[in-house]
Amino acid sequence: MRGHLPPTHCESAHSARESATRFFSPRAHFSRDPSQIQCAFTRRHQRRNEFTTEGGKLHGAVAESMKETGMLEKSAKVAAAARAKGIQVIHAPIMFKEDASDNPNKCLGILAGCAKDRLFTEGTWNADFHESMKPVKGDVVVKGKRGLDGFPGTDLESTLVK
Repeated sequence: MRGHLPPTHCESAHSARESATRFFSPRAHFSRDPSQIQCAFTRRHQRRNEFTTEGGKLHGAVAESMKETGMLEKSAKVAAAARAKGIQVIHAPIMFKEDASDNPNKCLGILAGCAKDRLFTEGTWNADFHESMKPVKGDVVVKGKRGLDGFPGTDLESTLVK
């Protein structure tokens, strides 16, 4: 995978990732009692047109599984049920600039594929939420998610501790 980028770029991205610090501890803030749940999350990219909609670059790879499991319909029902109970719905979409200059690890794994194939490019239809999972009034959309973890570089922690 390293062949398409200069090694110095990959090394600097690796160093930045290693130096990231996470101060948030979910156990310190949340109870395991289901009656105390105050927020619900949607996972990173599975509810975006890139995956969920014909024409999305990854749709062909997941369409059959989505249909068999009812993933999209179930996700929409969970979000609707959470809202009906007054539970905060938080969306944490992953998105990158077209040149992937903000991708923290474009030399390794899933994020390398995102960079190489220009997946989840901000401002494009592919990066938009599927119609059934679009945020509604009162939902929170996390800003700055560039990796698989929703915390580094985002406003998720500050949103959760409000």
